[in-house]
Amino acid sequence: MSNKTHLVRTIFQNVAADGKIYDTSYGFRIYDDNFSTHTNLYDTLEELLSRSPNELVETARGLDSIGRGFIEYAEEMNHAIIVDGNRRVYPGRNRAPSVR
Repeated sequence: MSNKTHLVRTIFQNVAADGKIYDTSYGFRIYDDNFSTHTNLYDTLEELLSRSPNELVETARGLDSIGRGFIEYAEEMNHAIIVDGNRRVYPGRNRAPSVR
């Protein structure tokens, strides 16, 4: 059975010991059964929602070694990344070729 990679838009909230929320930010998590990473680089929900699934996948490529690994593996194996629970994005299919 294949280990599927998911990317989900996420609202992050910091909670104080008394239960009060003192900070909210927006981003996404990318994960499979073994690894995960995340980013909360968007300031508003509107900014996060304005990003297409393909844009989020490309952002994940630059997050860290885990994010890059998810994207590179999907490209090499021609596997989809499941975005927002139902959209399949195949990294690299619509990217411009690298200039060397």
